[in-house]
Amino acid sequence: MFSIGATWIDPRHLAIWIATETDDERDRLRAMPAMIDAFRQALLDAGYPPAAVPEVGFEFESEETVRRDYEGNWFYRMK
Repeated sequence: MFSIGATWIDPRHLAIWIATETDDERDRLRAMPAMIDAFRQALLDAGYPPAAVPEVGFEFESEETVRRDYEGNWFYRMK
């Protein structure tokens, strides 16, 4: 898991990436929409600004896809 964003400009400019080893693992996580709700609640519980939480982006991706489709480069995947 890692995050990127310009939160110093506005806390809603946050993206959280959940990285898995395989496409299968990634796909299973993507199929669990309640997980995003739990992540948003965790942000609220941690004191993240409530108005920004609905705008925070979440992405699931696998090392398998990054290696196969993006020359192993996460930067290419995030563009």
